[in-house]
Formats: sequence, C-alpha cells, structure tokens
Amino acid sequence: MFALLVPATSADAECIALWKDGPDALERSTLVFSGTVISGHGVEVIFDVDRVWKGNLERKTTLWLMPGMEMITFDKGTEGKTYLVFASFLKMFSSPDLRRADGSSPGEVALFEISSCSPTRPLANAQELVRQIGSGKPPRN
Repeated sequence: MFALLVPATSADAECIALWKDGPDALERSTLVFSGTVISGHGVEVIFDVDRVWKGNLERKTTLWLMPGMEMITFDKGTEGKTYLVFASFLKMFSSPDLRRADGSSPGEVALFEISSCSPTRPLANAQELVRQIGSGKPPRN
C-alpha cells in the first residue's frame, strides 16, 4: 500500500475539528490504522502496521508526504514511535521527481490527506479514541 500524505493546514493555523468523536472520525476517513514508524525519510514514511480500523493495509505500509508540505512529519525523530493515523484519499499521483529513499521511482501512488486538525496522534495519546472505535483487526501480511 502506497499513500501520499498532504497536511491540510499550517502548524500556526487554528484547528477546527471536523469530527465530533472517534466513530465520526472513522466514518470520515479512508484509512485508519495504528503503526510504528520504521523509517521516515522526508517524503517517504514506512509503517509497521499493528491494527487496522479502516482500509486494506499490509503490515508494512509506505506513505508519502507531499514535498514542501511537511507540517505533519514522520521524520527520523519519529522512528520507533507508534501513531494512530486517520487519512483521507484525495487522488492518484505520479511525478518523475518523486523518489524513494533508495532513489528509485515509486510510479503512481495514492495521494492521501492527513490534516493537522485530524485525530492523528501518537498512540499513547489516543487511548480514548481507540476505546471509541474498538479493537480493529490485524493488517494483511
């Protein structure tokens, strides 16, 4: 699974949550999962997915950040940390400038948005949301 993350708002902007609780955020999102950041290299983030609430994700899932729009970042400082992630599909995306950490081109990827106003957060700070949305299921292997 490849996804490109686009933060929707600036870190300095005021957030207006478009979700009222965990079930509402789950319904409004395309992908909802918890996972540990294996590798964060600017535009490419690889997660070891632990639980899936929405979407058909593999244990090892690669997400992409829009270059230059890294308000929500999963960089080297986040490696080893586990997050509850809520993402919304925007469109398919392809660019000759998009590169993996190894320099290869991923081809076309799914472009997702993770708003800084979304409930995405470190899993340690998301226990109430997890309680509201249930236990989820394991990812595909």
